[in-house]
Amino acid sequence: MAFDAASGATGSTFCFEITLPFADEDNDTVALPVAPDAASKAIAPPVKPLEVLVVDDNKINVTLMSKMIVRLGHVPSQASNGLEAVAAASGKPYDIILMDVSMPVMDGREATGLIRAGGASADAIIIGVTAFSDEERLKDLTAVGMNAVVTKPINTAELSAAMTQMLDVRLSEQAEAAPDAKAQSEMHRALAQLEEMLDRGSALRFLDQALNDVDKTLPVLTDKTMGLEDVADRIHL
Repeated sequence: MAFDAASGATGSTFCFEITLPFADEDNDTVALPVAPDAASKAIAPPVKPLEVLVVDDNKINVTLMSKMIVRLGHVPSQASNGLEAVAAASGKPYDIILMDVSMPVMDGREATGLIRAGGASADAIIIGVTAFSDEERLKDLTAVGMNAVVTKPINTAELSAAMTQMLDVRLSEQAEAAPDAKAQSEMHRALAQLEEMLDRGSALRFLDQALNDVDKTLPVLTDKTMGLEDVADRIHL
């Protein structure tokens, strides 16, 4: 029995034993749970998984970067030197190539030049990976065809930022080129329709005359000193 001094009441004291297993001696770390929101913000799953070629002669570096690529939601392939990278890139259209600079057999500079010269991945985003960070060397690497350069050691967040930045630049370039591509498509369609009614030579002459008329008409339409009636008369000349 036990006596409670505050209330003057007498109560009971209970004792019990519980047996728990010993912790695994080989596992001395604990993985703390991450809030779902924080995890999703740190590594957002891509809309479309990208094909990424990881090129490095160091097996540990290849393994680590490949795991980073998987964690970011993309699909990695591996090459251990520049020659293997050129062979892989010539037959498969990779979205991004992570190119180590210093390698045996063929270094990253030469491999980048050969990939840019032709093949399925000639237009891939190539990010150089190097231990050097001096400005002159970085400029030299971009001059041979690399879109960007990151320095070792690199973590998942830094790699994700570099890839995202280059993808944003590529999308911007495609958006700027889209109006020209649309105009060319419309021109081809107009020429095809004219060829159905006329021979090709006559269709080309007709389009040439139409473009000349447009060149003459645009200055009139943009002349703020002219009234609407004057503009209408000039257009119908």
